[in-house]
Amino acid sequence: MDISVFKLIALGGSAIIGGGTIASQAFFDDEKEQIQTQIQESVETPNEGVTCTIYKGEKEPHIRKLRKITDKLGSKEDFFKAREQDEKRIWNFDSLKREIETGCQRSRTHRIYIWYGPVYGKPDTWIFGSDISNIDWLKKSDVEIPEELKLKE
Repeated sequence: MDISVFKLIALGGSAIIGGGTIASQAFFDDEKEQIQTQIQESVETPNEGVTCTIYKGEKEPHIRKLRKITDKLGSKEDFFKAREQDEKRIWNFDSLKREIETGCQRSRTHRIYIWYGPVYGKPDTWIFGSDISNIDWLKKSDVEIPEELKLKE
């Protein structure tokens, strides 16, 4: 009789454990599915709607610093459209476009700063530097900024 009681307890315990395992799998599978759906939705809708304003600056020679903001070139879309219509297409257009798009997505201010000049002995072109665009040059007191481009506070 003692052996039967132990068998009954063991069998009952196994049933409880098995039922708990099945229940927890069902619960966590549903939760896992919800998380995967949320991840897919965030991947499918990247931050494409980010609007940025592009400013042209003059860089200090030999250091990564702008000394002057010379122009407001408009939105990134306007800038890309103008470059596509240029008589002579710049040699780095595709990589520049990617860099500016990435910079716009990462920028807190949605202001991108670029300059025009030579790169590694190649013809002059528009240059984007993430380190340059990570600084809000319109707020720097040591940067020359035309009155019409100064931020209104």
